[in-house]
Amino acid sequence: LVVVSNQDTRLRENTFTKENYIFLNWNTKSDGSGTSYQDNQIININQDITLYAIWLFDNCNITYSSNYGSLSTNSQKVSCYEPTTIANNRFSRSDYKFVGWNTKSDGSGTSYQEGESINLSTLNVENMTLYAEWRSIPKVSYTTHVQTYGWQNYVQNGTISGTTGEAKRLEGIKIRLLNSPYSGNIEYRTHIQSYGWESVWKKNNIMSGTEGEAKRLEAIQIRLTGEISNYYDVYYQVHAQKFGWLGWARNGESAGTAAYAYRLEGIRIKLVEKDQSVQGYGKEDAFKRKLVNYTTHVESYGWQEVTFDGNMSGTSGEAKRLEAISIYLESPEYTGNIEYKTHIQSYGWESSYKKNGEISGTQGEAKRLEAIQIRLTGQMAVHYDVYYRVHAQTYGWLGWAKNGASSGTAGLQKRLEAIEIVLVEKGKSPPTRTDTNYSKAFIQG
Repeated sequence: LVVVSNQDTRLRENTFTKENYIFLNWNTKSDGSGTSYQDNQIININQDITLYAIWLFDNCNITYSSNYGSLSTNSQKVSCYEPTTIANNRFSRSDYKFVGWNTKSDGSGTSYQEGESINLSTLNVENMTLYAEWRSIPKVSYTTHVQTYGWQNYVQNGTISGTTGEAKRLEGIKIRLLNSPYSGNIEYRTHIQSYGWESVWKKNNIMSGTEGEAKRLEAIQIRLTGEISNYYDVYYQVHAQKFGWLGWARNGESAGTAAYAYRLEGIRIKLVEKDQSVQGYGKEDAFKRKLVNYTTHVESYGWQEVTFDGNMSGTSGEAKRLEAISIYLESPEYTGNIEYKTHIQSYGWESSYKKNGEISGTQGEAKRLEAIQIRLTGQMAVHYDVYYRVHAQTYGWLGWAKNGASSGTAGLQKRLEAIEIVLVEKGKSPPTRTDTNYSKAFIQG
């Protein structure tokens, strides 16, 4: 570099390199004992000088140990003085989850996470070994007692226990946790034919249900307790008679059926980390229960067999009038009633609502029902909507009415011939049918 004597001059930036060394500064002595200068420093001299590049050894290593994983070690050459990013784990260990790095193989040292930045010079070390830290992955293991077959082999983590397509009832179940690094248990109870819900939760591979009594399981609840419940959710799905696979339940929710007398035939159970979920959870009902029952008094036939939850009561295509109706809730989970009144031939609308199985309409008077109103009260009205539609003379099926609205006809002398009633949880989609040309639920003459 040519400079003018006694005039400020900026030093050039170093462009030299030396393997395994980093440039420290310039010096007037090759051993660094002279005057030091930094890159781009301003100098003022009146005689020739020679500046020597001073180098600092920079060859540190981080060794990553699998600490019982699939590979032994992996080394990373790093700068001793510049910030270094901790590498991502490339090891694996069956039935264990990688949770970080540690300076001690037993996890008692300093912990580091993937992507964390460190500087070895500030740690006063030239070489470092980091050991993979592993946490065992808990598993759920379960077996069922199946009609005719008895106890099945244990299965794990979402595998089916039981049968499908064989019409075989589940009679008992045992569930246990394996390989869990956390304290806590898995608890479960079942709804058993004739007995209902068990009063005491079972846990840790104790049988829930019956053996040798030919009693079907109808529903199940499963939950985690203690420390493991902070890290994992338990999901479960049952195969129920007539319904097939229901939706997934979670953490103590009911899965199965109630009041149908339907057997459970198969079950799947999974442990899922808290920040994850099971695909489809919440999209389909995990628990089917009879909500509303109803029966109609039909011309010539009298009272029909009680039906429920959207099934037809009455006739279609037989020109038979409905003369009376009785509606009641099946073991409601909330307080409140279902109330209803009808529009009767010659009499018009009843003056007051009937409720909870009382008869609305007439018997022995040959009077047709022409319209109906149905509503919920109390907490049932807070949590559910009631939908209903009627099959009316001449018109066929009309559209759905809801929550006390009129359904049928008035002033047209048209008989009701059939009805469907369904309860829908608030916020869920209303029922749909494609067998009608009418969107209106009520036609006034």
